[in-house]
Amino acid sequence: MPLTNTQLRYYDSNVLRLPPDKRKGYHEQVDRLIEELSRSVRDKTEIRITRVVKAGSFAKFTILRKTSVDRSMSTSCSTSRAGASTGKPCKASTT
Repeated sequence: MPLTNTQLRYYDSNVLRLPPDKRKGYHEQVDRLIEELSRSVRDKTEIRITRVVKAGSFAKFTILRKTSVDRSMSTSCSTSRAGASTGKPCKASTT
């Protein structure tokens, strides 16, 4: 069954994308982290940060919500003994 444009737009805006208030909150959090990092580096070292660039889907406001697949992967990665013992990030399984 083909989907209509209305159905696709609904799915995109109500299921995939973060709501505007969440997105705004995350951007504010990143701005605070950048400011704190810049302050800490300036106070503790001779390094001078001239510019920080937000990149990728976050910067383009196309960041998506976590899906049930993302949630189950992050749970298995955080509880994985292999990832914890090696200090390496988990890799997604294709099986």
